[in-house]
Amino acid sequence: MELQKDLLKGVQDNVGLALEDLANIGDDFDAMHSMFGGMGGKLDSIEYKQNIANMGLMYLCDSMGGENNKMPDILMQEKLRLSGKSNTCIVITNEETSTSEGLKESDKIELLEG
Repeated sequence: MELQKDLLKGVQDNVGLALEDLANIGDDFDAMHSMFGGMGGKLDSIEYKQNIANMGLMYLCDSMGGENNKMPDILMQEKLRLSGKSNTCIVITNEETSTSEGLKESDKIELLEG
């Protein structure tokens, strides 16, 4: 009889430990879910920035190749943030079609401090 009580106590202790482990796993899963849940928006932002960079590179390559393409409107509107902690932006605007000659006097370059 005493042996059965000891076995029952041991089983109850093991069940209690297993329940604690399951609760911890649930908490860990919730933490991972919330951490990865916010990554979707960040990935969309990175994809958008990559698309802007690709358009800019394509425009530069076309310009260097002598093609007279108009700069895409999105590039005209976009503020290109410099890396680092600075909030400085470079904004290049030109109402005319750019040529392979690079920046012209009609181009306006502004440094914006934020």
